[in-house]
Amino acid sequence: TAVTQMMGQLTGHLSSNPSLVSNLQSLAQEFSGVLTSFLSNSQSKRVASRAGMDLSALISQFNSLDIVYLIFPQYKNIIKKLVDVAYQVGSNIPDPQLDILTAHAMQVGQAVLSGNMGVDTAVAGIMQELETLLASHPSIVNSLHSLAEEFTGVIKPFLSNFQSRRVASRSGIDLSAMITQFGGLEGIMGAFPQHKDLIDRLCTAAYEVGSAVSDDKLDILAAQAMQHGEDVVSGKMSPNTAVDQLLGELETLLGSDSPLLPGYRNLSQDLLAVVNSFFA
Repeated sequence: TAVTQMMGQLTGHLSSNPSLVSNLQSLAQEFSGVLTSFLSNSQSKRVASRAGMDLSALISQFNSLDIVYLIFPQYKNIIKKLVDVAYQVGSNIPDPQLDILTAHAMQVGQAVLSGNMGVDTAVAGIMQELETLLASHPSIVNSLHSLAEEFTGVIKPFLSNFQSRRVASRSGIDLSAMITQFGGLEGIMGAFPQHKDLIDRLCTAAYEVGSAVSDDKLDILAAQAMQHGEDVVSGKMSPNTAVDQLLGELETLLGSDSPLLPGYRNLSQDLLAVVNSFFA
């Protein structure tokens, strides 16, 4: 009914474009088939309804997952397994209990990130809750046990890395801030796919700098970079001057003999070529 009504309006608005209307009708049939199947699954329906009127919530979920893949490609396999099993768990636990479990898992996660709880204790506690909730689904529980062991083996070295821990903990209270940043990055990649390689290199460089610079200095550098970017966009500063100043600040922070600097200089030239072309 919804698709038919929308198509009725589109047909009226696009009466002078019969070929477009024909394409829309074919797409509408395909869309109806996909969506009907999607909504017939209670968990899919619940995911969709929870996004409610705010579609950005759903989009942000996807963008945040994409950026995790981008920054930590070595964890893509375990992340996919976690997503798959989360879907299974959500499909077999009633909404009220699932909400409680989700809230508790978030609290436990924050406790681990802040160093107030060990990984083994956290995983064991969540597994105990899942065993109780999924007592009638032993195959899912078995899969969870296997995944829990794998997850524990991955998360421990992740948290032992200072920068990984900082990236994770900074998302902490205000996840929306990080998701918004990631959504913007995905938007840039979508708008300028020809520059994806350059964006990937910039992300890698940012990760390297963040690993080598203390929090307070990193915050200052980030603020300076943002200000330089705004000055370039407003015409107050040329791209070349902005990049030269940032390279000078990096040299001060990392030391003139840092092995990272030659790569950053090469990256800056590639970035300048793209930016100057863009503003031209």
